[in-house]
Amino acid sequence: MGFIIKPFISVGNLEFGSDREFVNATLQFEFKAVFEKTLDGTEFVSDHYRDEGLMLGYFTDDLKLAYVILSDPCEVIFEGEDLMSMNYHECLDFMKKFDENIEEEEYVGFTSYKYGISIYAENAAEDPDCDVEAVTVGKEGYFKK
Repeated sequence: MGFIIKPFISVGNLEFGSDREFVNATLQFEFKAVFEKTLDGTEFVSDHYRDEGLMLGYFTDDLKLAYVILSDPCEVIFEGEDLMSMNYHECLDFMKKFDENIEEEEYVGFTSYKYGISIYAENAAEDPDCDVEAVTVGKEGYFKK
């Protein structure tokens, strides 16, 4: 499944700010809801679509789409390139073409606050050629420095 990132607007046909019930009815895939309590004490629910490689997150105060986490088998397209098809080093170099202020996180990946995109690669510190395992895309303000 291919998902084109439009920063702070949408990921594929998943628009940030969309109602949770509407999104789940539109996707029509089986999912598992997981309630958690994190992000500075803010409660949220995430819907896991394991077979599709998707996790969708909603803050419980309004249940509007706040973030999307994509993993295999998704194609995650940003500026015409599939971020999931790159290794960590390639992905970092590619993203730096668009955002010179990328913040690398110790051991696990990097975040572009400019575009609201975070890359997860568990072994990036030890092996910069490791696979990108997931891409998180958030609504405006989701990622905070």
